[in-house]
Amino acid sequence: MRWGITLVLAGLALAGGLAVAGVRAVVVDASGCTVEEQRLAAALASLPALGLHPPGARAVKRPYPGCDGDDRIPYAVRGFRHDLTTSRADVASFYADAAREDGWSPVPASDDEPDGRCFAKRIQGTAAQFCVRYPDDRETVTDHHEYEIKIAAAYQDAQDAVR
Repeated sequence: MRWGITLVLAGLALAGGLAVAGVRAVVVDASGCTVEEQRLAAALASLPALGLHPPGARAVKRPYPGCDGDDRIPYAVRGFRHDLTTSRADVASFYADAAREDGWSPVPASDDEPDGRCFAKRIQGTAAQFCVRYPDDRETVTDHHEYEIKIAAAYQDAQDAVR
């Protein structure tokens, strides 16, 4: 009789655990992000800002959405390459003007973005940060004329800038 009760309780515990795991699987995908966070990442990837580039630059990657599963931060990225006659200062100036025209506010320089090439605004009720980054800024040796635009949600600097 004792074994019977133990087996019934163990079965109920297992069924309850599976039910909870099933609910979690519906809410969180393989990256560790919720369906809502994945939707926000897709919305970020469709923003016109990811299609902007200065004269002398061209897209080398399509916009792609993602979600950082560790921090659960939705983002969208697009890669560009500028020609030899376009300087990094030209690129930065172009995006600063374009961001302001589109309602983005400058984000103060930080440890993560020391030169202040980031801007913020609310997207679907969430603070988002729009940054221009060169891969070699992150100590990666690559083509010095390639850069990316990244729009990410929920960075603290972005939240402070849109308050």
